[in-house]
Amino acid sequence: VSGKVKKKLLSGLPESCSVLFDKSTPLKLQKLTNSKALLYLTQLESTWVPVLIDTGSGKVLPSIYAVWEHPELLPKVETHSQVSQFLLNGADLMWPGVTNKQEVLSWFKPGLPVAVQIKGNPSPVGVGVLSEFPTSEMTGVCVKVVNAYRDGLWLAWQEVPNEGYGVDIVVPLQEEQETPEETPEETPEETPEESKEPLEMTEDMVMSILLTALKVGVTELPLEPSQLQKTMQMCKKDLPFNLKNSPFKKIGKLMEHASELELIKYEQPKGFDHKLVTGVNSSHPMIAQFRPLVNKPKPLPQETESEPTDYPKVVYHSVLIPNSAIKPFLQKALESTPQFIEKPETNKILMEYIKANQLDQNVSAKQMSRVDELLAQALKIPSEEHPKSDLVKKFQESFKEGYIKEYTLGMFEPSLKHGSIPLIEIKVERLKGRKNKTVTIVKGCEHYEIDYKELGQACRKMLAASATVEQVKKDSKTVNVLHVQGNHSTEVSKFIITNYQVPKSSLHINNLKK
Repeated sequence: VSGKVKKKLLSGLPESCSVLFDKSTPLKLQKLTNSKALLYLTQLESTWVPVLIDTGSGKVLPSIYAVWEHPELLPKVETHSQVSQFLLNGADLMWPGVTNKQEVLSWFKPGLPVAVQIKGNPSPVGVGVLSEFPTSEMTGVCVKVVNAYRDGLWLAWQEVPNEGYGVDIVVPLQEEQETPEETPEETPEETPEESKEPLEMTEDMVMSILLTALKVGVTELPLEPSQLQKTMQMCKKDLPFNLKNSPFKKIGKLMEHASELELIKYEQPKGFDHKLVTGVNSSHPMIAQFRPLVNKPKPLPQETESEPTDYPKVVYHSVLIPNSAIKPFLQKALESTPQFIEKPETNKILMEYIKANQLDQNVSAKQMSRVDELLAQALKIPSEEHPKSDLVKKFQESFKEGYIKEYTLGMFEPSLKHGSIPLIEIKVERLKGRKNKTVTIVKGCEHYEIDYKELGQACRKMLAASATVEQVKKDSKTVNVLHVQGNHSTEVSKFIITNYQVPKSSLHINNLKK
């Protein structure tokens, strides 16, 4: 990039951005595929990273990497840690989630580049531009986010600024503490009344909790709205939940909204004097494609004597990994070549491609489809008519089984692996030479970060049986194995499912043959 271009770039940015580069700084221009946006990259140590983003609509602003390197580069709009879960999923920052509203309003100017920061964490979670003044009820979009942690641009470099950045949330580096010793006269502005009020819930927060409840918490219908509200409370994970502090105010208004979106059937059945939830549209894209906040509802504190735990520490997601032959097809069908695809998406991709290219027209039968040259090369079949069912089978065979391993608490990045999701094996065997004595053997807990000693102590207390952790050799490695005296496969499996939040499908139980 020439010095003239550099000068023009800096002239359209806040003066503070002059620290990013000068006339002598090497600067590269990179165009993005299928986008009008441009990236300007500079060299940090031995790596070229983007420092400026030209959105393609006349707006240039620093990248997330630039504000991590220079935290004071842009004015800050602060928000709560819980809101980061939505920003990481591509959402804009809404006014109800802003914690420094008065400060922002004092210098608010639509289109002004800003950094979005989690309160208590010095590294901004995203950059964007101020959008619109809030309504009288303090609603609306505050920041249109352009680049954020864990978005597509971040994935190309995958840097992490500090230990507060997790897989699906950004947290403060240290908990903020009240300082009652300080006299009110000295710091009256540091203890605003609004900090004592419950955290306001954005519409995105409420809908995420509702979608989680509809996906994993609703087991019986019809359902009282109040019962669904209780289920939402059990599915909220770390989010605040109080409908009174949300745009909906009451559960009835939320149910009407969900009904308008066709997520649920909300009607008054015969013999009732009020409306009930009579159906859940599980195939609705908002539900089907939503990744729930929790795998199962967590009992409310008053309903259980057990202490809350930090589990699950690891979550696995089954995916399909494309082979080399199918990648050119995916590049055209999706305008990108993904590393993996969710299993339910494979049929959809194929059928949409057939429909978009009119391959299902002018065929001998409704269940048939023509195959163009690209699809024929991908599936290694002749360019002629084929039954759609055969094409689906061939298409699925073009992928290898794989899974994504995500750590829910730590700083480890999600990893893509080939093969099947690892299982916890619970096996019952007879003790050699002791015909009537059995032992329950538990292996594979390390895949879910379950502490064997902790599990052994729990089994001893729960079953009044001996439980010991032993080390055995497996594939030249030493691994732990738990031995519980007696046939307790049922009790141990239920305990692991309930207390460690391991899905039942992740357990392989091999009971003693009679």
